[in-house]
Amino acid sequence: PVLICVCPLTMEEQAHGEAKVSQPETQTGKVGQYTTYLVEVSLGEETFSSRKRYSDFEWLRKAICACFPGVRIPPLPKKQNKALGLLSKTGISGDAAFIEARRAGLEHFLRSVLRRRELCIESQILKKFLAALTEQDLDELKKKIDGVSVSAKYQKYAQIFAEFKEATAPDDDRIAKTRQFLSSQIPQLWDLSDGFKEVVDAQQAVTKAVSHAEVALTAVTHTESGVLDMPARGELLAGLRQQRDNMQAFPAMHYDLLFASVEREVLDAEAMLEALDSLDALRRDLEEAKRKLESLGASITNVLAGGEIPSSGTGVARMFGIAAPKDRDVWLADKKAEQEQMQKDAIAMGEFLILARNVLLCREIDRYNEGKNGEHRHIKDTFEELSRKSAQRMLGAWGGSGAPSSMPPASQGYPAAAPAADVEWE
Repeated sequence: PVLICVCPLTMEEQAHGEAKVSQPETQTGKVGQYTTYLVEVSLGEETFSSRKRYSDFEWLRKAICACFPGVRIPPLPKKQNKALGLLSKTGISGDAAFIEARRAGLEHFLRSVLRRRELCIESQILKKFLAALTEQDLDELKKKIDGVSVSAKYQKYAQIFAEFKEATAPDDDRIAKTRQFLSSQIPQLWDLSDGFKEVVDAQQAVTKAVSHAEVALTAVTHTESGVLDMPARGELLAGLRQQRDNMQAFPAMHYDLLFASVEREVLDAEAMLEALDSLDALRRDLEEAKRKLESLGASITNVLAGGEIPSSGTGVARMFGIAAPKDRDVWLADKKAEQEQMQKDAIAMGEFLILARNVLLCREIDRYNEGKNGEHRHIKDTFEELSRKSAQRMLGAWGGSGAPSSMPPASQGYPAAAPAADVEWE
């Protein structure tokens, strides 16, 4: 059967587990300070609890990417994050803000991975990572995973994505167009992020200024209270206090929600671009493997014909009698075994490239676009609802009900309402 990539895709799978990252602890190591986080994950009937560093997560994501070319792997938080400025404005110190931003980003990464069945259930990398309780356990796992052959990686990949083996995918033009779109939009999104951050900073500055003004007005009102009868001043103070309390409940007027969403959107776009680039990397690896295989084949043919065994790093040692000369038969046996493995890997790379292209074109690009649209809708609706409620609370500070108020008279410094139209004259 031929799979045609026209079926609708769900935006995101249901979560297959729960993840929590908490209790950051900063320690001093041989090369400076580092922070570990308590990572707690429940996945099916299994539960995991261990402490991990950010660098451990970097390795995990790199390992997953190596096993899943053509697949958009959820991004990690950046090493530096503009959201730190927002956290520091809430009273959190710079270091604490950095750690909190990273903690939240790592938790978001795990929760995103847990929504991808192929990453958290069908592949065992995540489970083995979570099950490694000590640094020694993790180092052994890293060596084992990093040493897996291309053939073995492809075998697992083909098992997971078997439905896409015979897929009829669109041509590569869609890849080029998607890459062009992402390359153009990522800088624009960074500019948008900067714009929302300016708004957040400005709104927070206004909230702080209103609080200071309320304190000053309180002092003025207290001084007048024993001398002048000014009920309007007291009413203004009461309303301003209510407005201050409302503003302090949402000091950025919810623009921090838009700022955070754009930062996530940038990271997701970069992850999608990384998935596109992974095909090019696999293609380059295939070409390099073919060159090495051709060179090795020529060396074997030359030695079989009576030629000299190619020198290696121990050639000088053998020349001075420090190392024993190579045995021709042993060398040939070793190189033929190496050649056989290289041939398997080259074949696997070629099939890997074809299948990864199908997965990318038939699922990942559509899933990314659908997820992007769904996230936009969610953020827009959330921002709209929060802004509406905030506006109602602000109006309530002055005794309003949320209904449109009449235009103040011109005597209070506002323009007078336009006179009613003269129907007879018209």
